[in-house]
Amino acid sequence: MLASGVAEIPEERRPRRGTAAAGVFRELAEHGPDSGTLANWSYARHLAQAGRDMLAAIEEHRQAERAAARFAGRLGLPPVPLDPR
Repeated sequence: MLASGVAEIPEERRPRRGTAAAGVFRELAEHGPDSGTLANWSYARHLAQAGRDMLAAIEEHRQAERAAARFAGRLGLPPVPLDPR
């Protein structure tokens, strides 16, 4: 779900952190855990880190969208606040 959320963000506005985390998630999902003593623990840890980073990237994008929506854009001029407060 988080990977599809990151994928919905247009590439030019997608945070690099989200792009990297989605790539890590894809690799982990394709290959699964390795064999070894701590393989399952390491796999779960990397999945959790990728999820955290994707969630942070989505939130970063949402905050940027909210901040941009507060101003009316005028080419070559400073932005005009829409909220007079």
